[in-house]
Amino acid sequence: MRSILSSSQYSRAKVPLKMALNALNQKARSMPGLSVVAEPGRVQRNGQAVVVNPRFDPLLNPGTPQQRAAYQMDYVQTYSDARKREWRDHMERHIRSTFEWATPTSDAVRSLDRWLGDAIDCGYPVYDADVRKLLCGVILMERTEGYVNEDTTGTQMGNFRGEWRGGGFGK
Repeated sequence: MRSILSSSQYSRAKVPLKMALNALNQKARSMPGLSVVAEPGRVQRNGQAVVVNPRFDPLLNPGTPQQRAAYQMDYVQTYSDARKREWRDHMERHIRSTFEWATPTSDAVRSLDRWLGDAIDCGYPVYDADVRKLLCGVILMERTEGYVNEDTTGTQMGNFRGEWRGGGFGK
């Protein structure tokens, strides 16, 4: 599993965003990955796989690493696509019920599809409700706290520090 923020984004992130991302990563790394849960034919008991799909088993069907990776991405996407709407709705309900109705909340809800898609692509176990809640926290922290030397509040006109030709609003 790779991080949902790139190393350059992480280095520019403010402390609350880093803390939210670290909590998400810690929880996500303690759980079986999306590729383990999504694999067709796999049965989990007590956290251990007891039945493995022979099409993916490298001993029964070696194939090339590229073929195995393509197959893995195929079933992860199939599994995720079938549940993505349900996961997104759960995340939206969590954001709207936990945080007051305001611009950051609206912005977070509008960006849910992008963040959820990125989390699936990075291998986060978004099948778990706690991971989805932590992901909501990261989205809101990214929207409200943002990155060093980047303003996330106000309007374009309110943040404008230059001068307008002609004096702007009159003097």
